[in-house]
Amino acid sequence: ADDNRCNHVEITPKGERVVMESRQTFDELDEELLGGLSREELGQLNEYLRRIKSTAYAKAGCCPAVAEPARGCGTENQPAVCAAMETISGGRE
Repeated sequence: ADDNRCNHVEITPKGERVVMESRQTFDELDEELLGGLSREELGQLNEYLRRIKSTAYAKAGCCPAVAEPARGCGTENQPAVCAAMETISGGRE
């Protein structure tokens, strides 16, 4: 809201457990899927994915740092596209 109100949000103990379990699951999946790649191959893969992400942001008119539409251009679906890109990448570079 434009009136400077704010909400404070805290994760519950149950939510913390879910996060920890999810991280463990994703770590195990990463190891299973990527464990056969060398450090060099992982570096190449990360570079390719970074470039694909950058291209997707550019085509959607998004700013990758904040996942919001770039100023001066826009369509109604740009924020959704940017949010989807952040979800796909896990917010990681």
